[in-house]
Amino acid sequence: MGYQVGFQCFDTLQEAQDYKYSSVAPVINQNNQLIQQNQRLIEQHEAKDEIILQSLQQNNELIAQMYEQEDEPEGSQYLDG
Repeated sequence: MGYQVGFQCFDTLQEAQDYKYSSVAPVINQNNQLIQQNQRLIEQHEAKDEIILQSLQQNNELIAQMYEQEDEPEGSQYLDG
């Protein structure tokens, strides 16, 4: 399974997260500390990523079920004669 960030696709979650978080500019205060707002933003992105991942997994399951149903014969499609 792959991961998508915007229009970019990645093989691993780590690659997708690296790509996504590289676009978030860090904000450093005068004491060279990361301002918490960015951490909160990252956590929000992670929560959204999890929701998207769950949705993709559900979609994949539905697609698999659809293909399974297509493989099953629907009644008597063929007439003997």
